Amino acid sequence: MPTILNSKQDNPFWPEHVSQWRDSAVTQAAYCRQYALCPHQFSYYKRKYSTELVPVKGEPSGFVRVQVIPQAQYHGKRLMNERAWVTS
Repeated sequence: MPTILNSKQDNPFWPEHVSQWRDSAVTQAAYCRQYALCPHQFSYYKRKYSTELVPVKGEPSGFVRVQVIPQAQYHGKRLMNERAWVTS
């Protein structure tokens, strides 16, 4: 009886193809032609399973944490604070 994968399990089809392509010496387009794969889907899964984009702990990512502080906003001649409209 075939195994049925539920939505929480990953199908190994694309990760295996991406891995085989990385180990090969052919271009992505040639690999897709050879195995009759859709190039757009292959590109999607190549990015999805890419390990190069995952930041490694301990290395700076280039991003900084920002805290947003709500401020009053002007709407025409009225001032709106967090709770109510205030006329000036």
